[in-house]
Amino acid sequence: KSAKGAGFARERVGSAPVIFGPGAPDRPPDRGRPSMDFSQMTKAEIDALTPEQHKAFTKEQKKALKERKRELFLAENADRLAAKKPKLSKAEQRKRQEQQRAAKGQNSSGQKPGKDAKAEQKSRPRQKQQAGERKQHAAEAREMVQSSEAVSAFRAVHLFSHLPKHDMPRHDPSIHRSIADLGLKYARGQITGTDARVFAMLQAFRALVEDYEPPQDQEMSRHLARRLDASFNFLTQCRPHTRSMGNMMRTIKQVVAKLPEEGLDEGSAGSSAAPGLSDDEKKAKVIERVDELISRMLIAAQQIARIGAERISDGDVILTYGYSFAVELLLREACVTSYRLIVVDARPLHEGRHLLHSLTQACPKLSITLVSFGGLSYALQDANKVVLGVDALMSNGAAVARAGTAAVAMAAKARHVPVIVACETYKLSQKVQLDAIVANELGPAADMLCTNSESKASEPLRVERFDTGNEASLLAEDSSLEAIPGVDYLNPLFDVTPIDYISLVVSEAGFMPPTSAPVLLREREDDEM
Repeated sequence: KSAKGAGFARERVGSAPVIFGPGAPDRPPDRGRPSMDFSQMTKAEIDALTPEQHKAFTKEQKKALKERKRELFLAENADRLAAKKPKLSKAEQRKRQEQQRAAKGQNSSGQKPGKDAKAEQKSRPRQKQQAGERKQHAAEAREMVQSSEAVSAFRAVHLFSHLPKHDMPRHDPSIHRSIADLGLKYARGQITGTDARVFAMLQAFRALVEDYEPPQDQEMSRHLARRLDASFNFLTQCRPHTRSMGNMMRTIKQVVAKLPEEGLDEGSAGSSAAPGLSDDEKKAKVIERVDELISRMLIAAQQIARIGAERISDGDVILTYGYSFAVELLLREACVTSYRLIVVDARPLHEGRHLLHSLTQACPKLSITLVSFGGLSYALQDANKVVLGVDALMSNGAAVARAGTAAVAMAAKARHVPVIVACETYKLSQKVQLDAIVANELGPAADMLCTNSESKASEPLRVERFDTGNEASLLAEDSSLEAIPGVDYLNPLFDVTPIDYISLVVSEAGFMPPTSAPVLLREREDDEM
């Protein structure tokens, strides 16, 4: 006890306890550990060691044994290791490549070009052009990666941190050129709006199928489906896809999956034998289906315009927010009546301004009032109808649209103003969404910091329109803005309007209450099948 209280330590060596501490004799050698010299041991002697002997070794002995094994390995494989090519630096690799090119040029200069060489010379301009396009696309991709890294410096609100970020994927040579260009436009914000994005996606898929060359050792339908999946994933990485884009993608994949690989043709219905379709015929079948989807989009918007214009009478005051292609056609169709239009505009996209320019050119006699979002409550005092466009109509009757649409619908409901929603059937979704937190998309935080509207308006983006391909002026992102330390940014692009704030839905099938969305969804699925 006195030894323990004085701060001494006890240790057992062999069977007798020995006390070590201040003033105690030197510690005796550890007699429980074997003493071995590994520097002279051979590989056979090391392999003969038993597991019990390995457990009894100290850390120093294990380290010495490991070092001896390494020496024996190097001595045994000295010739093989010496024969390996030395690792060259980047400068040495570049020098060797230049020497190989020079030697190749000297060998080919003395030969007379034959037929193969002449054909190769004819194909060189095209190869150079393709190589230049690939380099240009790679440079654009690197530029987008740098811009996405700069945008990532803005801190997001923690509640929305689960939402996908705008990250530009790496350059993939297997991606078709039209898909790569479209992805860059998505990431830059040059193509906005659900209608324009779906229309551009279908055109890009059409170009992909036209240039598609099926492999000889694989089934065309499966290989083409994988190419389409990879292209769609690339577009989604550039910017999250909308629900209508997902609906169109599923429809195209169903068409590809039904391509007859052998035996009977689809038109025979199993009743009579028919030869299998060739690869060109299968490609033509897919292209025909894509063209049909594009035409159905246009016809659906025109049908909505014709049906919805019947509800607008002389003296009506219509209020709208944001931009929708179907809503623009509806308002153009109703120009034969003398109604007044109130356009509510909001930053950062200023889609109301774009709608204003389109309508003033198409309907010069139409009376239009442009109101900022802050004057919404004042503008609703005169309005007797609200017409809105949506990005998707969920199966529970809720509408997913541009951020701010829910506020407009709720304000209209408070003043007992009916809200009419224009929605094509391809925008119907089987899913249910109750809020805009679980599923949404965040816009660039730099748009919230821009205060110099004149400088941004002087540098418009080139935006491809959905209907005619015209150019429109939207605000460009100011790359000079920097994140403010300690500040969180929240710029949601969409919100959810509950079913209670929607009075009527107009589609190409006619008017219906929002509760009938599941019925219309089933009818659309039956038509596709």
